[in-house]
Amino acid sequence: MARLHVCQGALIGLMALVLAGCPTDTTGVPPVGGDTNPTDDTWQADGDDDATSPAGLALVSLTPSQGVLAGGTRVSLSGTGFAGGAQVWFGDTLATQLVVSGTTSIEVTSPAASGAGAVSVTVALPNGTSTTLANAFTYVAGEIATIEYCLLQAQSPVTVETGQQTELLHALVFVEGVTQGEGQGTGITGELGWGAASTAVADFNFVSMTYQRDFDGLTPGDKSNDEYAAQLNVSAAGEYRYLARFKLDGESSWTYCDLNGIGAGALGVIVVEDPVVSAISHCRTETSTLTVQRDLATSEITGVVFAAGITAGEGQGAGITSEIVWGAHDAAPSSWTMSAAATYKEDADGLFNGDRSNDRYRASLTLDTVGTYGFAYRFSLDGGTSWSWCDTDGSDGTASGFDATQIGTINVVEEIVELADYCRIQWPHIVTGGVVGEAVTVYGRVVKEGITDVSDGDARIVGELLVGPSGANPMTALASFSTTAATLNTNENGQYFDEYQAAFTPTSAGSYSYFYRFSVDSGQTWSYCDLLGASDGRVFEAQRAGALVVADAAPDLVDYCRVWQLQIAATTAQDSPIVTVETYDATITDGQGGANASALEVEVGYGADGANPGVSAAYTWNATGLLFKGVHPTNMNNYEYEGGVYADTAKPGEGVYNVAVRIRKAGEAWAYCDTDETTMHFAVGKTTLMTISVP
Repeated sequence: MARLHVCQGALIGLMALVLAGCPTDTTGVPPVGGDTNPTDDTWQADGDDDATSPAGLALVSLTPSQGVLAGGTRVSLSGTGFAGGAQVWFGDTLATQLVVSGTTSIEVTSPAASGAGAVSVTVALPNGTSTTLANAFTYVAGEIATIEYCLLQAQSPVTVETGQQTELLHALVFVEGVTQGEGQGTGITGELGWGAASTAVADFNFVSMTYQRDFDGLTPGDKSNDEYAAQLNVSAAGEYRYLARFKLDGESSWTYCDLNGIGAGALGVIVVEDPVVSAISHCRTETSTLTVQRDLATSEITGVVFAAGITAGEGQGAGITSEIVWGAHDAAPSSWTMSAAATYKEDADGLFNGDRSNDRYRASLTLDTVGTYGFAYRFSLDGGTSWSWCDTDGSDGTASGFDATQIGTINVVEEIVELADYCRIQWPHIVTGGVVGEAVTVYGRVVKEGITDVSDGDARIVGELLVGPSGANPMTALASFSTTAATLNTNENGQYFDEYQAAFTPTSAGSYSYFYRFSVDSGQTWSYCDLLGASDGRVFEAQRAGALVVADAAPDLVDYCRVWQLQIAATTAQDSPIVTVETYDATITDGQGGANASALEVEVGYGADGANPGVSAAYTWNATGLLFKGVHPTNMNNYEYEGGVYADTAKPGEGVYNVAVRIRKAGEAWAYCDTDETTMHFAVGKTTLMTISVP
């Protein structure tokens, strides 16, 4: 017998009654059985319809799972076995505006409730079956949290290569009472999506966003917003749109966020580009000429290459193959058959200092036949299938850009004598305070292309300090010199030179000359080095030696001296030009007002350009000496002496000379004076320059 839900006040008899005019009653318990929707002929359960009941009825979840006491919340039910004619009850109250979307989804509007709290939700079908999800919906007194504001942050347009992820893209969200304050607000889900401009935003490809940090809202420091972010990966080239969306736990619909706030109008733009197919657009063979002994490896041969998107920035560009190709110098490079792989050396600047846009490669060759050979670098981006050839002037990477007349040259000889390109005594030039038994350290520098400009302390370089009699020449009287091995001075090495140091300990008093000599072939051949070195066409000169004066005890030298004149000049018909020297000594000149002028012996002399006044016979000294001029006009503790460089009977011929002054106390060693007012370390390069001309 059918179960009846009867109107209040109606009489119930023992037989079935037909009730009419009852008002709608949505309270009580969910009915089971009967056709509760006789106007819906989709499915009937009154025995007259041969349809069967849907199998597996179950209610799984509600979205949202909470609502206000007044009802009116639109709720989506998910489950299985739903059918037309179903009813949904919130507790014992029937929901309204029911729409069955299929066997797995029903949407209803929640009814009002008398008080806050959780209620069970029941789905009842016309065939009398039902399912209940206990405490599935919660009525909340007051307002329910909603997304009041969200914003896609202004990272638009975003450019990315196909197959690569974008940078992190950010969005903000604000929910009253949830996102405010420190840390992530609870119950918020965020997604970031992309799609074509013509695609509805609901159909975009979405990925989950993760919380990043708190973000200030209207007031600095209020931390009222939460920031979320995600990366997108778009597989095909083109222009796309993107936006964010958020929802709270229990909400069935999303709140979309564009660049202006809540909405889906001002979408962000993603430009996806296929990677640039790079090509070699510049390369150059840097090394132009080499001479090498047969069967010995050449010095380093270098070349540079530029390929957009590959060589720029730190480190070696990927996918580059490099070779040196060589052959007979008078043959066309296309006929050369010999090649050797080159390896990456370092980054190299391109158009601008510090841009590191090029890569530099290096290699060395060993040739076994005497002759003249041509060589060039070539580079490939496809493993050697195709090559870009590089001349010494720079090529654009194309076949027509290579000039076969601008190739490198290797001269292979039977035997080669390796000498330093340049070497010199670096410091000191004169040591007048040497003491027996006390070491004197002397520094020397050497330059050899392909060695000192490549690395410091190459094993092929050997340095020695030579000390011998004053005025002696080690190239003709080496046996009279002592030799001390020099070591690399790691504190002072330049881009092109190496500096060495050696300490000599004198065993007897006297005057000495010292020199450096360097070998760049492990001691087989030597280059001898004076104060000026061998550049600018100069050759080794014994009078340009370093000078060392050694005594049994430390001498008492004047404390300070300086020659005023940087340059002087005269003709052979004129009297000697004048020089002035200023000097100070705490025991003689200080506060004496000139009374001790005769206590100092002052001489002036001249020598060849670069000659050392401390070397025996290197200078011609004026025996007359310089006469006392007076105390310094502004520094009354200093004495001044002045006079001609040479006597009329000893005029030098036409030429350029160095002029120096020397001063000593009675019975003491000479102190040598140059034009430098800051130090008493005499330097040949800071002597007065004297020019004598013919009238």
